[in-house]
Amino acid sequence: MSRFSVTAFGVGVFFAGLYLFRAIFPALGLALGYLIASTFLEILWTYRKSPILFSIVRPAINFLVSAAIALSFYILLYLPIEFLLTEIFLKIPKIPPSIGTTVLISLAIVFTLVDWGERIQKKFSWVLLFLFVFVCGLVYLVYREEKLEREYLPKIYKVSPNWAIQGQIIKIQGVNFGPPFRKGIVAAGNEPMVIKSWAEKLVVVEQPVPAKFRLDRLRIIRSDNVSSNEVPFEIRDPDRLKGVQK
Repeated sequence: MSRFSVTAFGVGVFFAGLYLFRAIFPALGLALGYLIASTFLEILWTYRKSPILFSIVRPAINFLVSAAIALSFYILLYLPIEFLLTEIFLKIPKIPPSIGTTVLISLAIVFTLVDWGERIQKKFSWVLLFLFVFVCGLVYLVYREEKLEREYLPKIYKVSPNWAIQGQIIKIQGVNFGPPFRKGIVAAGNEPMVIKSWAEKLVVVEQPVPAKFRLDRLRIIRSDNVSSNEVPFEIRDPDRLKGVQK
């Protein structure tokens, strides 16, 4: 790669880092890392036929390439699945860190079995590999930003039961509801419910006399006025419950 191309990519890396980090020093660090890595690869390519360098560096390079590719696939496959399950679809509160570590180690072992020195012979292939890892790094930065933005929002995972009549007790399970001394609001539509108990992961409420019987959406509004996700909720007419399956 020509000096002009390296410089142009370095400038692009800097502006990408500036956009993602919103700070100059992390962006400069990212650009500097890119320049150091490109220079290192250039030196290795220049002296690639040296027997001594080949015997010393090849195993290390194969390990580093395997680790980089494993981490890249971990970012492109595992992290999006984890994000969808925990932050978008709200299926589970959190995936245990041990699972992520096991996936990453398994990927690293699989890719270490490949001899990358023979598979990546051309200089252009190294450039493509570096760009692939770089793009995965940008994907991770976006993931981290979105994760941090959503991680501490109140989330409802389960409402039991998901319907109510006047005076019925409803249990709401989730995370980030806030401490007991900073109770928020539980509302079905615009009608608040009676708070019986409040904890970080469990809120118990009582259905008051409803304005009307209806299908609605239940949500928690934390004390700092941040709303949770909404879940379907039905307020039933007790006179029509006979014969209705619960």
